[in-house]
Amino acid sequence: MKMKNLILLLPVVCLFFACNKTQQVTIDTQNVPDAVIKAISNNFTDISDLAFTTLKVNELYGADFKSSKNPYTAVIESNGNIKEFTIQGKLLTLPPSIIAFINATYPNATIDKSFQTYNNQKVHNGYGVQITTTASLRLELTFDLVGALLSTIQLPAVSVISKYAIANFADLPENIRNYLTNHHAGMVFYSAAGVVISNVTTYYVTVKLGDVLHNYSFSANAVVLTYTTSSLINIKGGGSSSTSSQTSITNVAAMPPVVVTYLNTNFVGWQFLKGLKQYENNVLVSYLIVAQVGPDLYYISFNANGGFIGAKKG
Repeated sequence: MKMKNLILLLPVVCLFFACNKTQQVTIDTQNVPDAVIKAISNNFTDISDLAFTTLKVNELYGADFKSSKNPYTAVIESNGNIKEFTIQGKLLTLPPSIIAFINATYPNATIDKSFQTYNNQKVHNGYGVQITTTASLRLELTFDLVGALLSTIQLPAVSVISKYAIANFADLPENIRNYLTNHHAGMVFYSAAGVVISNVTTYYVTVKLGDVLHNYSFSANAVVLTYTTSSLINIKGGGSSSTSSQTSITNVAAMPPVVVTYLNTNFVGWQFLKGLKQYENNVLVSYLIVAQVGPDLYYISFNANGGFIGAKKG
């Protein structure tokens, strides 16, 4: 088994008392019940780097944060009851029975994190182990003191994002080069970049034909995801060679199914408020959806094929 750094989480010295807090807490969360948030904010002081993970919608939530410079992990029920909590400390040696179970059930899985668990009386009652399987599933397994499995929870996938510049036309994939040369005879390469999200690459390419820039985003197999034009004359203060327009989306039924599926999965409990289809030269290029998740508004963008572009909390 491939072993990464394993983390021992030691008992919390002080938990169930309210503390005066002067530091503003920034919460990186979506649709987490107030009782879950208050379970942390009412019982710890000097909170920073607070982030929640939905372990089971409307039932179970994980919290990672720092308090008094110590890194904590907690598992909280939707009613605010803290089931388990831990403080990160030195390396943990797991019981042989747990190692044997993981080896037998998830061959060649990577152990990403392990910790001891404690009940709300601060009594050590078992172990937690986070693993990544060979199928790229992230799981959190909990065990009792003798190593018997108590639960298995699938954790959200982690998006790994990187960006790199592409300096030469020849460095683009051949299928993208062929598309551009076939559609823009005589064009000149202008700029390009690759963006990798969870091992999926999107290519952003601009080519120049006369005073007009043609701006594309492509999937790795040369499917056009977005296309717009802009004018170098317009950049210098002249006119524009492209026209933009938009139409309203009035209800969820008018949205592409792939967009609805993404929102249901990643913005649990979202409510549709309004939306726009955006066009360049009468070609659909993107969708903008305004949604409410709990008390928060989100402005969420998708490309013409319904692929997620980005979200802004507003």
